[in-house]
Amino acid sequence: MWSLGLTMYSMLNPNLNGPYKAEFEQQGIIIKEAAFKDTIERQMLPKMHEKYEMVQVTEWWQILRAFNSCCVFDPKFRPSASEVLKIFQRGDMHSNAFHLFPLSISQAKP
Repeated sequence: MWSLGLTMYSMLNPNLNGPYKAEFEQQGIIIKEAAFKDTIERQMLPKMHEKYEMVQVTEWWQILRAFNSCCVFDPKFRPSASEVLKIFQRGDMHSNAFHLFPLSISQAKP
């Protein structure tokens, strides 16, 4: 689930080249493995880019909610795959919930 959350982060910040990369570059960190381990131990989530703040809370709210759910540091409190799916099936914040189609339909030729 953690990895899924970081994938959601990349979707929410399309201009960044991955989670924590901007923070590491700002600090001049070259050895990213040690820096990543330290960041996780301090329970720091990657920073969102302010450029997408408005769209994250309006149009991409389900992706943001999935990110926040999946990137909880204690694995016991992370959602199951079915719970993440429910986030995308809900339309409680806006009427335009994601439309999910089974793969056999979405990949079918018109």
